Amino acid sequence: MPGARLQAPAAPDDGAPHQGSSCAQGARAPSGFQSPPPTLMGGPSSAKGKRGRWLGSLKPPRTSKREPGAAVVTMGDIRNAGSAEKAALAKRCLRDLARGAASVSVPGSGLGDSFGVQLAEVLCASGGQPSPVKMLELERNMLGEPTARGLGRALASASSRLQVLELGSNALGDGGARALADGLQASGCLQQLDVHSNGIGPLGAEHLAGALAGHQHVRALHLGENRIGPNGARMLIPNPWS
Repeated sequence: MPGARLQAPAAPDDGAPHQGSSCAQGARAPSGFQSPPPTLMGGPSSAKGKRGRWLGSLKPPRTSKREPGAAVVTMGDIRNAGSAEKAALAKRCLRDLARGAASVSVPGSGLGDSFGVQLAEVLCASGGQPSPVKMLELERNMLGEPTARGLGRALASASSRLQVLELGSNALGDGGARALADGLQASGCLQQLDVHSNGIGPLGAEHLAGALAGHQHVRALHLGENRIGPNGARMLIPNPWS
């Protein structure tokens, strides 16, 4: 059925995060953020490699107020900017992130893996303290497996408080999906993952399905516009959250 919505019964939210997770250290969802019920986004058309349908939204409301003192790095669309301008903006973004930005929004900037790897390194360099970063919007940035490996390590870090990770329209492939899955298994905070249009096939879907099986925190996954095929879809659908 086109546009089918796959949901699991909503698990009781007792506020108890995974053991060892930094979420246990007073981490809160961004102000105004409301977690949707568990949803596999994309629908059957995704299994055929066609354009998937949005069955919900991964983005917190744009009008929501930020927590007091929370910093936000936003660069906007700079794909057509010169290399010097891109480098300067990327440097400023990484600097502000290191200084405690709570979210990073750089969609459509085409910054590439050099930026993505450095961003992941900053996320991992918290010195054991809980990271303030809760949301990363990195769509359409020419990011591949190297960035995914770095972000996987960041997700697995005990200091991670990342709740929303948007990586749509990049080039992660099956290798990138596996790297994210490895990090996701150790993450006790991530609630929403967007990897639509990333060249992910059945193998990548298998890795994500394994990581999400029994996961208590992930509420939404967007896999539209990937060629996961019927086999990949079957691996995802039996999971308790789907």
